[in-house]
Amino acid sequence: MNGHLPTIPDMMDYTHQRFGMTTISFLMSYYTRIKLRFTLETWILPFCSAMQYGMMLSAIMVFTFGCVGKWAGVYSVYYYGVLWGLNGLLQSAGWPTTVAIMGNWFGQGSHGVIFGVWSANASVGNIIDTFLAASVLHYGYQVEISVESAYTYRLCVYA
Repeated sequence: MNGHLPTIPDMMDYTHQRFGMTTISFLMSYYTRIKLRFTLETWILPFCSAMQYGMMLSAIMVFTFGCVGKWAGVYSVYYYGVLWGLNGLLQSAGWPTTVAIMGNWFGQGSHGVIFGVWSANASVGNIIDTFLAASVLHYGYQVEISVESAYTYRLCVYA
């Protein structure tokens, strides 16, 4: 071996078209969930509960996507396409719902400042996440994904 570790695309014989199919699966399910958002959250669950349960299930889906397929030896593009589509459906419970909640908490005059400061949370979260991932990555990417999923799940349980 020349020091080059095999990548997931190499191991799974992924092509650009297969990556595109997985991405389209995620985006279409995300879009569909956003269109159904008000129906589901107005009639079935309040905004906060829908966001909490959606993100908890999203954490489980990320764990399943990153770990279970590897542990079970499943390398099917259809398996990952369906899982990533379900992940998009569940992740869409987070951001749009949070924007709706934040918009209702603050008056119209302060939306620009509040959303400007609040949008920095994504960058801070990405920095913290990078340090967390780097601290356990030497154990393997499955451990990193497990830690990240458990952390997200735990935050949702205590929210």
